[in-house]
Amino acid sequence: DDQTKVTISTWDYAGQEVFYALQQLFLSRYGVYCVVFDMAKLVPTPEAMASIAKGEADRGLEPCLRRYTAARSGDGSDIYSALGDSDAVRSCFGEIQNKAVDLLDFWLKSIALQAPGAPVLVVGTSKDLVGETEHHQEISEKIYEILNRSSLLHGNSLNVVKNDDGLWFFPVDNSKSGGETPDAVIGQMRGKISKAVEGD
Repeated sequence: DDQTKVTISTWDYAGQEVFYALQQLFLSRYGVYCVVFDMAKLVPTPEAMASIAKGEADRGLEPCLRRYTAARSGDGSDIYSALGDSDAVRSCFGEIQNKAVDLLDFWLKSIALQAPGAPVLVVGTSKDLVGETEHHQEISEKIYEILNRSSLLHGNSLNVVKNDDGLWFFPVDNSKSGGETPDAVIGQMRGKISKAVEGD
């Protein structure tokens, strides 16, 4: 039994714009990439909204709701009262969703340009807030639209690894991180990463 020991280094490129120039220096086709996004920013489920209303998570709504309430009342301090206003929520989630799609598009294009052919796992967090299969399918279709619109699936520009259910991403419940029973999708991702590393 001939076993090869492989050591994998993990780098977090951080998503902040200030680091964009540096990140490009470290992308190579010899890497395996995980592009991580928050599913709650793509699908406004009642669970995601309840989390925001309780103040448990800022999904980017606060700045938008402040602008919205300031425009209506001149003050903008009672942002969570706007959560009951469907126009405000729809408008703000539209902004958040567009930004999330733009960021996914940016990272996928960056990897395709700097690391053509490298395996990419797209990972969606917050499965505890966006857990329904139909929502995962909806997100997978959005990711496919990004890939197709940018011609990232043509030729050898991007090697996106699908999950075992055929989705273009891996939905993960990151609230279980470090617990006794981590999300089973984490094991699936480990297997896909190992297979990708062995393939190189």
